[in-house]
Amino acid sequence: MQKLKLKSYYKVLGFQGSDQLAQRLKELGIQINESLYIQTKIPLGGPYVVRFKNAHIALRKDELECLKLQATE
Repeated sequence: MQKLKLKSYYKVLGFQGSDQLAQRLKELGIQINESLYIQTKIPLGGPYVVRFKNAHIALRKDELECLKLQATE
């Protein structure tokens, strides 16, 4: 997994890896070209808090690994 910077924006370029996890992310509303904001990470191996479309969701590391992300400004 690429190193994610907290308090940074990323663009979703696509999905990779597990089809089940990719499908779950799509059901949550994450789409290609979607802008995500990585807000924070919960300590001790917890999930990342991600903001998109005015919603906050918690995504585990394996779920984020299903996303092809590109840093944006």
